[in-house]
Amino acid sequence: MRLILLFAKRYLLVKQRTFAINIISWVTIIGLAIGAASIIVLLSSFNALESMIYESQGNFRPELLIESNKGRLFKADSIKGQLEDIEEIQHLAEVYEGYAFLQIPHSYGDSSATKNVVVRYRGVDKSYDDVYALSSILTEGYHMPFEQDSLALYMARNLFAEHKLYFQDWPYLYAPTEDVLLEDIDRWNGYVRLSTPGQASLGRRTPSIPLQPMGLFLTGDEQFDVHYVFGDIDHLRKLNLSHKGLVSQLGLSLKANTDIAAVKTGIQQTLGSHFNVLDRRDQDASVYRIVKLERFFMVVILAFIVGIISFNMIAALSMLIMEKRQDIIMLRALGAERRTVFSLYLFQGMFGAAIATVLGVVLGSLIVIAQDKFGLINFPQPNPEATPIPYPVDWRFTDVLLIAIMMLGITCLASIYPAWRASKVK
Repeated sequence: MRLILLFAKRYLLVKQRTFAINIISWVTIIGLAIGAASIIVLLSSFNALESMIYESQGNFRPELLIESNKGRLFKADSIKGQLEDIEEIQHLAEVYEGYAFLQIPHSYGDSSATKNVVVRYRGVDKSYDDVYALSSILTEGYHMPFEQDSLALYMARNLFAEHKLYFQDWPYLYAPTEDVLLEDIDRWNGYVRLSTPGQASLGRRTPSIPLQPMGLFLTGDEQFDVHYVFGDIDHLRKLNLSHKGLVSQLGLSLKANTDIAAVKTGIQQTLGSHFNVLDRRDQDASVYRIVKLERFFMVVILAFIVGIISFNMIAALSMLIMEKRQDIIMLRALGAERRTVFSLYLFQGMFGAAIATVLGVVLGSLIVIAQDKFGLINFPQPNPEATPIPYPVDWRFTDVLLIAIMMLGITCLASIYPAWRASKVK
C-alpha cells in the first residue's frame, strides 16, 4: 500500500513528458477547490439564516408548545399537574385562541359608522410575557401584566392602521356561537355586518365584550401582524361560556442551558400520544422546510458542478495511462496484480481530490471568517447613510466533513473507469 501511494503521489506531482497532463490535473484540482470553497460559503450562509429565523421567533413563539391532537381545546389543569415535576420548566403560560368579529366603532371621517372584521383573538394569562415576550414586540403603547378580567386589548399594528382605529376607541369583540361555522365566515369573505349589538347578520346571537386598545405589536410574521389581537384569557373566555378552564395551547419557557430536545422528548413521553409537543422549528415548520429545501437544492447544484469538474480527472488519468503504458507493462511483468495497478490510479485521483479538498476548505473557511469579522459583503440599503448590515455566516465542522466525503466520493467515482482501463493493460 505504501508503494502504491508513493507511485500515485509521484505521478501527480512530478512533471510528465506530456505537459498537458499536468495542466489538466492542476486545473481540475483548482476547480474542485473553488467548488469546495463555494459550498462552504453557501452552507455557512444558510446556517446563519436558519439561526436568524430561530432567534427572531423568540419574540412570539415559545421554546416549547403543547397542543392537543384530539381537538382544538383541552383542560389545562390536568396537563399542568403532569408537568410539575419537570425541573427544566421555568414558566408556563395558558393560551386560548379562536375567531371573532371585531366591531370597529367608527370609520375615518364618519363617527357614526361601524365596521366589522374577522380577527383571530388570543387570550393569555399573566405569565404570557415570560414565555412569549410580548413586551419586546410592542411598537406603540405599553404593556401591563394581564390580570383577571383585564379590558386591555393588544392589536397587530397592521390591523390597527388598516382600519384607522384610535387608542381612545372601545371596539367590541363578538364571538360566533359554535353553530356558526368557519365556512360561513369564509363565504362572507371575512366581513360580517352586525345589525344590533350581539346580533350578527347571519341570524345568530353572539356574546360580546368591550375592550380598550393598549398597545400595538409587530412580529414580522404576517400570520400575526394582520389578523391577531391579544387580551386577558379569563375575559376572552367569556365569549364562549362553555370554555371555562379550557385552553388551546400551553407555552413553556425553559431554564438557561437546557437541552430543549431532551425536555421535548421527556414531556412527549409524559403526556402521551394525545398531545403534540412542538419546538420553534416545529411551530413554523413551513419556513424551515423552505430553507432546508433551498439549501438542499443549492448543494445538489454545486455538487453537480463539482462532479462535472472532477470528470476532467478521467481525461488526465486516461492521458497518463497512455504515457505510462510501458511502466504498467513493466509492473505487471514484475508481478504486480491487476488490483495493484487499479489501486495505483484510483489513489492518484483521490490524492488529487484530497489536495483540492484541503485547499477548498482553507479558502472557504478564510472567506467565512473574513465575512464574519470584517463584513466584506453587506445587505443593500435603500438609504446610503444607513448603517451597513453584513451578510451573516455560520461556519460548522459538520459542513466541512460533508464536503470532504462528497469530494472524495465524486472523485473516486470519476477515477474508477480510467483505473479499470489501466488494470487491463497487458
